[in-house]
Amino acid sequence: MSTLLFLAVFGVALGRHAPAPGGVPYLVFVTPGLVMMAMLQNAYANTSSSLLVAKVQGNIVDLLLAPLGPGEFLTGMALGGVTRGILVGALTALAAALFVPLPLANLALCLFYAVGGSLLFALLGVLGGLWAQKMDHRLPSRTSSSRR
Repeated sequence: MSTLLFLAVFGVALGRHAPAPGGVPYLVFVTPGLVMMAMLQNAYANTSSSLLVAKVQGNIVDLLLAPLGPGEFLTGMALGGVTRGILVGALTALAAALFVPLPLANLALCLFYAVGGSLLFALLGVLGGLWAQKMDHRLPSRTSSSRR
């Protein structure tokens, strides 16, 4: 839904006033980026929130007691993030295609970047989920007393 709202805002606010890059209409130009943004956000959110919620609720023990090695556990988490990213991307592209024509130049490259980007962000989500200790975990701020 948020991607379609972005598309509507960009279309109304900038669509008629922005120059067409390379002769491509502005909405056709910006829509693949919005689809990819939705994919990457969901791939990251799937793994990071799964780990973090399990840690906060205390049921991470159930995951750790399963007869899986670290590589198998990481592979399962990453593939779950990739699956969610790809599904969200496909559904977002289908919904956007109702409003904006989406020409596809090379399906193989599209799938390569979709899977590769989703995998990268799913693995980053694992790191984020392992690092954070609560939902609003932030980096420690530097105070004036800690500066040299």
